[in-house]
Amino acid sequence: MADEPHDEWSEFWNQRVAALELLLGKPDDYVYHAVVPLELGGTCDVLCFRHYVAGLAYVTSDLTGIGQPGNRLGTYELMICTREESDWAAAAISRLGPYTLETVINPGETMDIGSAVPPGSTVSAFVFAGPDVAKNAFTVGDETASLLLCIGITSAELVVCRSEGADRMIERLRNSGVFPFTDLNRESLC
Repeated sequence: MADEPHDEWSEFWNQRVAALELLLGKPDDYVYHAVVPLELGGTCDVLCFRHYVAGLAYVTSDLTGIGQPGNRLGTYELMICTREESDWAAAAISRLGPYTLETVINPGETMDIGSAVPPGSTVSAFVFAGPDVAKNAFTVGDETASLLLCIGITSAELVVCRSEGADRMIERLRNSGVFPFTDLNRESLC
């Protein structure tokens, strides 16, 4: 009887990893494990995928299948892409994960992260979007889930998101080769 919660956790973990692997390729063997697990009030574990983009894709691996309130795509795991290895990126989505258990984040929304970026960073916010995958949907337990990409943007780009709409800013990020990456020290497009 005492092993049941762990068995359920393992089952969901295996479902998540298998589903994410179909979308993004095989993850690294190394897992960024939360010091305090999510179910004990901590942060999320994070997987790293090296075959999705010419860089790295970090993805939370704890949020789906546990009753997270879904956004308009369903429940979701957070994703952030970088051109080089980044402990900051993995830690950022790991810490943001628990927030999504109480507050829904939809594609096209933004979030100020200025106090959470390293000193000297030009990025001060996230804009959230769907990643470029063939089909942004998978199942964990009885829940339909997806990925929600976090893209670091500058304060000027945040102003554009708020005045002209996030879709317009995301299009500019795509056209400039920034999308899907978070580059902490890039020049602003605005």
